[in-house]
Amino acid sequence: MISNKVAVSVIIPVYNVELYLEKCLDSLINQTLKNIEIILINDCSTDNSEVIIQDYLKLDSRIVYLQQSTNQGQGFARNYGIKKAKGEYILFVDSDDYIKPDAAELLYNKAKSLDLDVLEADYFKVGNNVVEQRNRQFDSVLSGEEYFETIPYTVGVIWNKLWKTSFIKKHKLYFVKEIFEDVIYLSRAMMYAKRVYRFNYTFYYYIIRDGSTMTSKVTSKHINSQIKLIQQLDLMHKENKGKLGNGQRLKVLLYALSGFATFISNYTPMEDEKGLKLKAKAYLKKINKAYRNEIFSCNKLGRLQKLLFYISPYLVSFVLSNVKKA
Repeated sequence: MISNKVAVSVIIPVYNVELYLEKCLDSLINQTLKNIEIILINDCSTDNSEVIIQDYLKLDSRIVYLQQSTNQGQGFARNYGIKKAKGEYILFVDSDDYIKPDAAELLYNKAKSLDLDVLEADYFKVGNNVVEQRNRQFDSVLSGEEYFETIPYTVGVIWNKLWKTSFIKKHKLYFVKEIFEDVIYLSRAMMYAKRVYRFNYTFYYYIIRDGSTMTSKVTSKHINSQIKLIQQLDLMHKENKGKLGNGQRLKVLLYALSGFATFISNYTPMEDEKGLKLKAKAYLKKINKAYRNEIFSCNKLGRLQKLLFYISPYLVSFVLSNVKKA
C-alpha cells in the first residue's frame, strides 16, 4: 500500500538553466518512489526556464511551483522551498544536475530505517568524462561531531545528502545569501546532528559547466562572499574549540584561505574596485597569521599539508591548481 504522506521533498532552485532543466526534471518525475513532491523555485530566470516549467506542470501534479519576486540567489530560493516542504525528508538538487531513478527510494528507505538526521551518499562528477567521487565509509551511525572527526575531508556540498525535515526546521538551518552557502550550512548542521550515516551508493550527477559559480570569472561578488565565508568558518571554529570534530572545521577554514588566495590572484578589479583587492589581501594576511600557530596541531592535515599551509595559502593555491592541471 502506498502512503499518501510525502516521503521526500525535492527542492530545486531554478535560474537560467534552459539547456539542463529538462534532464533534471525527467530524472525527478521518473523516480521509483512515487510519494514525493518536486518543489521548483524560479529565481527570476530570464531565459526559457519558465516555459519548460509550465510544460512539466502539466505532466506531473507532484510539482509545486514557487516564484521569487526578485532574484535572491540559490540559498534564499532553497530557504523558500524548505518553508513549503511537506516531506519527511528533503533532497536538494541543483537544476543543472540529475539523479538516478531509484535515488529517492533507496535514500529514503535507508534514512527511515536508521532514523537519521542526515544521510550522505556518493556522486558522479560529469565534465569531459564521468568520474565517480567516493568518500570513506564508516560502519555505524555517528553524531555530527563524530562524523567530522571520522571523515578525512568534508565534501562541502549539501546535495549528496538526504536531510530530515524536522531536524532542519528544529535547528533553523537556513542558507545565508552568499555564493559558498553550502560549506557554511554543512558546518553548522553538524554542530546539531545526532544521527549521521554514510551510504555506499552513488546517485547524484554533478554537471561541471561553463558559467557556473565555480568556473565563472572572478568578480567582486566572489571576493566579498569568500570574506564572509571565512568569517563564518572562523566563528564556528572558535565556538567549537576543544570539541570533537573541530579539527575538520579548521581544515575547511584553511582550505577556504587557499581558495581565497586563488580568487585574489585571479581577480582583475574594475577601476573603482582596486581598494577591494587591497582589502582582500590584507584580510587574508591577517586571518592566516591568526591561525598560523594552530596549523601543526590540526589532526586532519598531513605533514606536507601542514608545511604548505604554514608557509603560505598562496603556495597551497599554486600547488592545488597545478595538481588539477596534471
